[in-house]
Amino acid sequence: MAAVEASRGTAEAAPRRPPVRLPTTTGTTGTTSTTGHKAIGTVHPVTAFAFFLAGGVLALLVPAD
Repeated sequence: MAAVEASRGTAEAAPRRPPVRLPTTTGTTGTTSTTGHKAIGTVHPVTAFAFFLAGGVLALLVPAD
């Protein structure tokens, strides 16, 4: 009985794991490779507007030929 009581007070706590770090969305690589809905919701309209502008520039160059 003494062995059981002695072992109760000497139990060590399990080591704590570090918190999981989510990828940041800073920079071009972080923004284009993220799966976060907020970043994707920002990237899609920006990309669409960039292609809209590029198409407009190309349309202006067609009559210049």
